[in-house]
Amino acid sequence: MLIIEGVFDPAISLGVTNSYTKETSSTSYDSSQSSTSTFSTPLSGTLLTGTQYQLSFENDRYWGDSAYLTFNPYYTSEVKLSITQPVLKGFGTSVQSTNINVYKNSFEIAKLTYDSTVNDKLAEASKKYWDLASAISNVEAAKIGLNLANDTCNIVKTKIEIGLSAPVDIYTAEAEIARREGNLLDAEKTLVDAENALKTLLNINEKNMRILPISQPVKPVVPPELDTLVETALKQRQDYRSAKLEKQNRELLKHYYKNQMLPEVDLTGSYGYIGLSENHGTALDKMTQGTDFAWQIGVTVSLPIGNRKFKGYYKKASYEKDQYEAKVLEIEQTTQSSLRDALNAMIFAEKKIKTTEKTRLAAEKQLEAEQGKFKVGLATLNDVLKFQSDYVTAIYQEKMAKNEYSKALIEIKRLQGIVPI
Repeated sequence: MLIIEGVFDPAISLGVTNSYTKETSSTSYDSSQSSTSTFSTPLSGTLLTGTQYQLSFENDRYWGDSAYLTFNPYYTSEVKLSITQPVLKGFGTSVQSTNINVYKNSFEIAKLTYDSTVNDKLAEASKKYWDLASAISNVEAAKIGLNLANDTCNIVKTKIEIGLSAPVDIYTAEAEIARREGNLLDAEKTLVDAENALKTLLNINEKNMRILPISQPVKPVVPPELDTLVETALKQRQDYRSAKLEKQNRELLKHYYKNQMLPEVDLTGSYGYIGLSENHGTALDKMTQGTDFAWQIGVTVSLPIGNRKFKGYYKKASYEKDQYEAKVLEIEQTTQSSLRDALNAMIFAEKKIKTTEKTRLAAEKQLEAEQGKFKVGLATLNDVLKFQSDYVTAIYQEKMAKNEYSKALIEIKRLQGIVPI
């Protein structure tokens, strides 16, 4: 920003020159030898209106060998204000401040891009957090299933000893234990993979470090209206705001380049006070009295021939403006579509929670009843093992549904451009 605004900073300079001339004079009035010493301090700059100004203070000492000089040497002091005001090309604050406004927008776009990247990473980390929670739930469910299989195997052994079960049943029970041990190993591998994925995203390099989720899944809330979600998203989404700023930049540049195609018509003017005397002090006094002065006014016109450079820039800005207009509309459409899908996923996850809770409760009651019947010989071993598997699956699916609901809420926040925490 300072670089762009610095164009309008005034500049002051100091100049000291000394010159000597020796030449054959064409008349007896002119000096054949002369020397001039000059000290000047101009202050110059440009205003937001395009006005170029210069306030100068100059002191001269002149000596010559002409016999017609009233003072020799003589001194002159002059203070003068000069102004050049464009009336077509380069006129107005909107034109002169184009680069400043474009830079401001570009700076804001860079911040929005960074914020968008951070939000996406936070959303990804949050989802992987709940993936890890689901993997832990899978391990816990697999352990419950293995414990149930071991308990059933002990019951089978007892029933074989007292003659209530055939000896071959022990092989069925032990085979089921082996299968569930395999399930537990698979679940533990999935847990390690989920934990490593989260560590990689969080840049955690400690291999032995364990990550244990402490947050509970979000409780279902009343689903928001889609229109409300879209309205918030179009206010908060970083990519949407960036696209609108990019479009605004092209509009600014289009206006600027259109102005640059105009002819240069500049009004020029200057006014100053002059003092002349045989010594420097008296010359300064006369200048401050304001009796001697000089002014000038004029107009300068410059007509560009071809002007292909700024015509090309104007067309480029026009095409890019149209592109970002299309991008803004595209983001509006995709935002509404994506939020609709995310909202449906959230509603489905809420229904899934209710369904899996009922399924888990029913599976638990069925298993209790089947185990009681099995102990007294009214149910087969295969029936008990099947109900155990159904119960273990129901436990995992219930916890999985709750975690998926939390992930659905995270996705809605991400699509709205809100920090997903």
